[in-house]
Amino acid sequence: MEDVRKNNESLSKEANKIGERLQGALTQGRENGREAWKKIQARGKEALEDTQKLIQKHPVKAVGLAVFIGAVFGALVSFRRNKA
Repeated sequence: MEDVRKNNESLSKEANKIGERLQGALTQGRENGREAWKKIQARGKEALEDTQKLIQKHPVKAVGLAVFIGAVFGALVSFRRNKA
């Protein structure tokens, strides 16, 4: 009976150690995720600012590109409707 009690205590200690390691890994993962999200937001903001500067510098090209993309998208949508 004493052996069973010692074995249970040993297993309980191991389970606690594993739980602590898991908790640490989850905390670290959460922190890494937050840092990654901050970096993504910063890059997105930079890309938006760069795009705005490019459009202000070349407005005619920006409008022409938008019209071209719209025409291609419209043609694709129209083509798919005609096939169905």
